[in-house]
Amino acid sequence: MRRRRANVNTSKAIARMSNYLEQSDFAERDRFTGEDQAAHATCTTSPRCGHLIEADQTARLRGAESGEWVHDMCPADDDPVPDDG
Repeated sequence: MRRRRANVNTSKAIARMSNYLEQSDFAERDRFTGEDQAAHATCTTSPRCGHLIEADQTARLRGAESGEWVHDMCPADDDPVPDDG
């Protein structure tokens, strides 16, 4: 015996889901600090720039075999380049 398929109006379903997403709050204020997905290597010196990795800065492993932590967004990249001239 063949089962009948439900008659779904896809445009209405998409509009309903879009409205739900528009009204949704995607803020992360209900998460604890320890639940963020970023890696942190507090009080570690980055071998790339020589700066200390602060608690509020994200970090990443330079290479799996090296085990060196570097800034995810290096603050040395923001430093002004000295003028040699």
